[in-house]
Amino acid sequence: MVTADDELFVVAPGVLPDDAEVEETLTGKGVLAFPADTAVPLGYERIDLELAWGGVMLVPGRIVERLAELPGDVDVPSTLMRLSLQSGSPIRHLDRDLLSEGHWHIDADRAELDAREKRWIDAQRRKIAFRAPGLAVAERAGARLARDILGQSAESVPILAAMASVITALGLAAFGFPAAGIAMTGLAALFGHMAGVVDRVAQLSRPKTNHGLLHRLLGHAIDPVFILLLTISAPKEFGFLRAFVPLVLFGLLRLGENYSSKKWRATYADRILLGVLLAPAAFLGFSTEMAAAIALLVLATRFFPTLRGD
Repeated sequence: MVTADDELFVVAPGVLPDDAEVEETLTGKGVLAFPADTAVPLGYERIDLELAWGGVMLVPGRIVERLAELPGDVDVPSTLMRLSLQSGSPIRHLDRDLLSEGHWHIDADRAELDAREKRWIDAQRRKIAFRAPGLAVAERAGARLARDILGQSAESVPILAAMASVITALGLAAFGFPAAGIAMTGLAALFGHMAGVVDRVAQLSRPKTNHGLLHRLLGHAIDPVFILLLTISAPKEFGFLRAFVPLVLFGLLRLGENYSSKKWRATYADRILLGVLLAPAAFLGFSTEMAAAIALLVLATRFFPTLRGD
C-alpha cells in the first residue's frame, strides 16, 4: 500500500534504462527526460516541445491517490508522470548520447539486448594489464565465455575443466610424464581464471553459486602441484634438494604477489604465464634451470629499486 509519505520509483513498460545513469541523475524526486528531437522518434512520450520522458521517475506517493479520480483505463505510468510534473517534481535532463550509444532502450529487440548484455559483462571484467599476459588473456576469454554460458548448465564447465586438468597433471606425473603435467597445470590455471570470471559475473545476478569450494580448492592446489611436478622433473642426483628451487621460486612469487607495488602484483600471480615458460623447458629437460632463472629474475625485481616499479 502506497502512502503519502512514500516515494514511488516508476519505470515505464518497455524501457530499459542505464542503471548507473539513473543512480547518478535521479538523486531526488524528479522525472528523467531526453531532448524530444532525439527521443520522440524512438517512441518516448513527449512532455513538451523540447523534452520527452525517459521512462523513469521518482515521484511522491501522494499523487497515487489522484489516480482514483481518473477512469480505470488510463495509462498509469504516463498519468503518474503528468501528475508528478503538475505537483512540482523537477525535470532532470539526460544526455542524448545515452540513446545514440545504446545505453538506454525502449522496446529493445534481440540484437540490442545482446549488445547491452555484452557491454555489461565486459564492464565486469577486471582491467588486467599485459604485464600479466596470461591473466589478461584469461580475463578476456572468461568474459567472452560468460556471454555464452551464463545461466546454463554449461556454467560449470570451466571450473570442472580446471579440476580435471589438475587431476590429469597428477596422473601424468605418476606415469612419468612431469613435463606434460606442468603443461596441464598451466592449462588448469587458465581454465581456473576463466571460471573465476564466469562465477564473478554470475554472482551479480545470482549471489549464491555452488562453485565456491571448487574455486578455493583450485586456488590452493595450483602452486603445490607446480612444485611437485618441478621436483619430479629435477635431476635425481640432487636428492632432497630437488625441491629447493621450486620452493624458492614459489616463495618469491608469493612474496611479490602480496607485497610488491600494485601494478606488478598480477605479474607475480600469473601462473598461466609461468606454465608457458616452464612447460617447454620441462620437455627439453631443463625445467630446474628455467625455474632457477625465473626465481633469480623475480629476486632481482624485488631487490633493485629500479626494477621494482614502486
